[in-house]
Amino acid sequence: MDEPLINLAHALASSQSQANFKNIILFVTVLRRLWNYVVFEDEIPDDLPQAIVSFLLLTLKPISEATLDYLWTVLRYNISSWSGPLSETDVDHLLCQYGHTYSLGAEMLYPPNRRCIVCPGEKLRNAVFAACRIYTLHRGVLPAYEVSLYCRQCKTRYHYAYSVSNASEPNALRYYYNQGTLPYIHAQESSFLEDILCEFFERTIAISHTSTTDLAMMYNETLGHPLQAVDTPLLPTLAQSTVMDAFFMHALLRRAARHKETLTLLHNVPQENHFDTALEYYNQLMAGTGQPHYTHACLDCLKFLRDESGNLKSIRAGTTDGVTIGHPCCSKILDCEQAVESDFITCTIPTHRAEEEKMCQRSEAAFLDLSRRLNKSNVPRTPYRKRKGGKSKKKEMQEPPALRLQTTRTFTHNEQLFILCCGIIVARSTFFAAEGPSSVNLVGNLERKGKQPFLQSLKAVKEEWIKMHPEESIV
Repeated sequence: MDEPLINLAHALASSQSQANFKNIILFVTVLRRLWNYVVFEDEIPDDLPQAIVSFLLLTLKPISEATLDYLWTVLRYNISSWSGPLSETDVDHLLCQYGHTYSLGAEMLYPPNRRCIVCPGEKLRNAVFAACRIYTLHRGVLPAYEVSLYCRQCKTRYHYAYSVSNASEPNALRYYYNQGTLPYIHAQESSFLEDILCEFFERTIAISHTSTTDLAMMYNETLGHPLQAVDTPLLPTLAQSTVMDAFFMHALLRRAARHKETLTLLHNVPQENHFDTALEYYNQLMAGTGQPHYTHACLDCLKFLRDESGNLKSIRAGTTDGVTIGHPCCSKILDCEQAVESDFITCTIPTHRAEEEKMCQRSEAAFLDLSRRLNKSNVPRTPYRKRKGGKSKKKEMQEPPALRLQTTRTFTHNEQLFILCCGIIVARSTFFAAEGPSSVNLVGNLERKGKQPFLQSLKAVKEEWIKMHPEESIV
């Protein structure tokens, strides 16, 4: 018989223990759940923290403090490696209902390290507790606490998911840990999502094209009911923005783990712009030679032949087609390729910004409605003056085309794919207008005086592709 079960039998048989089997299992489950809180130092303490003792006395009635001390003495060296029965659901209910009174959560999210990884041997101290929410797939919404620790020597604070040095500096960076070691994804400041819940959301988006708004509503109505009502300012419902941020964070962490890199993000930026730099950087890496099948060629999509002069030439064929319906896109000046400035719906070009200011002025004062009506009815408001010179009326009325400002919600048209004859997708583009031949701009293998650009450039493309995918091989 395993040693933990032997100790459990001793605890049940002892005359000093007045606890029944269920209470002992709850005792073990609670301490196993809060093990990082109990064993804050490197050694297992002789006595339980007072907050946990008070919580157990309240939830395991009519157990006594002496019985708790005896159970801890007998079982403390077996709890962390306990492989016997547990009562996870009951402990979730107890911690959700009573844990906040003692600053205990259904989960206590500690950093994976107790010592600084930069300063050898330096213990992490100055624990800071922050209330948070954990959204799970099977356990609902759980109240939790994230505990961060500080290294005084290098001024680095270690959080559950990342570490940051000199956090008050404008250019401070977050260094995220390996995604495979953590069960919860840090989506927003006080919101964590279970790893398997993120995978569920990703597959739902990919298979049924469900929006993040619908995913949040579906979760709140079905999976996300809190176990108990907890008195806290944090909302128990899952927001659409949290789903979106968790989607991006999970993707970035998996990408970093796949390439054995450390995900680095800016610390002092608004939440809505938190992933912008990383997403833009990885999108650039993924384009072109970053695709695993960018250099693909087979007998189904590439044909070699000789012309009348006996020179070797090639033909690579494919087709383009739209595969998805449009998605919501940002408001802006139509046909403008510049980035929209923060807190505006236009870019920094003066003429484009002027159109936005005109729109704001038209909506600010009610008396401007009269001016719009006069303009609509072509009623003159200034005295007529005879034009000087011999310019024709037709020429004077010619004006540059007016800018069109799209301020209402609009959609893209489709996602266009370029697919080779063998089925490999080598290019993708978002279509904002109607689908048609004029919307497709493909760089083909145009022959000029017997030259073959495809064959000549393949060597350079191959070298760049090998840099991006060193683990792959090209035949």
